[in-house]
Amino acid sequence: MKIVGSATLQVVKEVCRQFNTIPRLMKDIIKLDYAIRVKISTNAFIIEIILPGALEFSLEDRAF
Repeated sequence: MKIVGSATLQVVKEVCRQFNTIPRLMKDIIKLDYAIRVKISTNAFIIEIILPGALEFSLEDRAF
């Protein structure tokens, strides 16, 4: 759950950064850059789901 919270905070910071650095964004002329937000979410997913799952499989190999 900590990773989900930190990923959410990173997304919020990224959206704020985009609003502060892209002047025409507020006038709805340019859209937000969604690729960075998808990357943040994907990285959080990898850490939250895939790595613990991989550990589980490696521990099953050592079962009786």
